Amino acid sequence: MIVDIGPTKRFPVDPFAAYVALSRSRGRESIHLLRDFDDRIFTRHPSDELSDEDERLERLATETKNKYDMGYCICIRIRSHKVYLYMCVLCTRV
Repeated sequence: MIVDIGPTKRFPVDPFAAYVALSRSRGRESIHLLRDFDDRIFTRHPSDELSDEDERLERLATETKNKYDMGYCICIRIRSHKVYLYMCVLCTRV
């Protein structure tokens, strides 16, 4: 399979497009790159919004773990038929 993930004058190559192009093959032995490409498409974060969301989720995970370690119940909010239910994950209390 011949793959071109090199830069073009009209369109930038983003990590998602490069991933899709490379994932179509059945193994690295079957991939032939048409030309050189910028290694940074695989090492930089794809977008600022995704990076911000990753940081937010990491903060939430840390806060949740800290509360759990201190003995707090970890409750989740579930929306069902326009009603919010709060369910405790540890003691299964609703």
